[in-house]
Amino acid sequence: MLKVVFNKIASTKTLKNLSILMSGSMVTALIPIITAPITARLYEPEQFGIWALINAGSAILGVIAFSHFPHLIILEKDDDEAVNALHLSLFTNLLVCIVSVIFITIYIYISYYQFHNPFNYWLYIIPVFTFFNGIISIFFFWANRQVLYKTIATQRFLMVLIPTSLQILLGIFRPTTFSIIFSQFIG
Repeated sequence: MLKVVFNKIASTKTLKNLSILMSGSMVTALIPIITAPITARLYEPEQFGIWALINAGSAILGVIAFSHFPHLIILEKDDDEAVNALHLSLFTNLLVCIVSVIFITIYIYISYYQFHNPFNYWLYIIPVFTFFNGIISIFFFWANRQVLYKTIATQRFLMVLIPTSLQILLGIFRPTTFSIIFSQFIG
């Protein structure tokens, strides 16, 4: 009796979709853990520090850029309304990134001419990363609405595998801050 109930539960589509997403997430989480000792020996701490600042800035800006509009893509009952929510999410993401480029330009102008700080040019990468992360996030919500769980799991796996592999490869030949940023951007 218990075996029949377990087989019925195991054969449900929900459990299958859940296992696809969970297995993709577990493998995705293991890749950086396995490769961390390699990348730690290839790059200097300050190179990772610059990347961490860019990543943190992108995450903070992303909260504003996404504005929880992608959640509407899943919540809307009608597909036309979901498409409108998708367009609203894309527009908000683009608008916030454009405005942030304007603020960064003003900040760099003031900072460079007042303090002669050349590091600030890395700040232009933050809105670019935010924009592309926003697009990826929005289309993940759309794929979730369309029940494309295998696509989501595969995409997340590739989004970790490609930058990590490229980071190691570039780190072997030329370990620079640009190598880290470029590999993450490609992924």
